[in-house]
Amino acid sequence: REMPEWFEQKYGETGLETAEEEDDDPDAIDPETLGKWDVTDLKDKFEYEWDPEVDADPNELDPKFEHVTEFAMDDDGVEIGYDPIFGRSNPIDSRTQVTSMDSYVIDDATRDD
Repeated sequence: REMPEWFEQKYGETGLETAEEEDDDPDAIDPETLGKWDVTDLKDKFEYEWDPEVDADPNELDPKFEHVTEFAMDDDGVEIGYDPIFGRSNPIDSRTQVTSMDSYVIDDATRDD
């Protein structure tokens, strides 16, 4: 293996030896052993991914809860905290639950164990 001139000046002979030793690393992953990808690999889903054939649509509102219907507006009729460049300043939208007493992580009706 040929190294550029600056390599020997900067690292000396030991740098060249170290570089050659790194090529023969026994713990390195051989890309040939990883297998090949094809279209069927993209069709698989993880457990947590939404599957429209099995799972309910997460955008459909649950009738057990009351949801936000109006957003706070200023005197000019613009949503409070709205920025024309960045949009809404808070994560409140029509799916935000108003009547849930606990966090959605703690509430028994919405908790995902």
